[in-house]
This record gives sequence, structure tokens and C-alpha cells, in this order.
Amino acid sequence: MTSGNTVTGLKRGDRVMVPFGASTLTGIVEGQNLSGRFQVRLLWEDGTDDDPDSEPMYASCRPEELTWAPGYPKR
Repeated sequence: MTSGNTVTGLKRGDRVMVPFGASTLTGIVEGQNLSGRFQVRLLWEDGTDDDPDSEPMYASCRPEELTWAPGYPKR
């Protein structure tokens, strides 16, 4: 669901777009903390996160910072 530009009803595994400096990256929602911020695992530009030589990158985002990734929500 979307309320204006704000993404609502996020669940673990949803794909979202995350502002990252001057660009926007795709991420996968991992969970939500008590302050309401979402923990999002960032993906590489090719949409993967399986580089064995690096640790996954995470972002902590307020809901209003996120938008749905293309093709989402899938409900």
C-alpha cells in the first residue's frame, strides 16, 4: 500500500528503493526496530547481494524515505 509517497504495510522480504547519497539503491526489508525505522539490506546495482568477498550493507530508514521497488508490492 502507498499513502501519498509513503510506503505502508512493509513486511520482511519486501523490496524497496532506498536513497543512498546521490543515487537510489534497491533493498530488501529485514525488519523494523522499536523507533519505527526499517532495517534494509542493500543490493548491488545488478540486484544481487551475493558477493562472497564483502559484507552485506544495511541502511536504517524512516518509512517516508522509502518507495516501492519496481514490481512491488506483490500481494
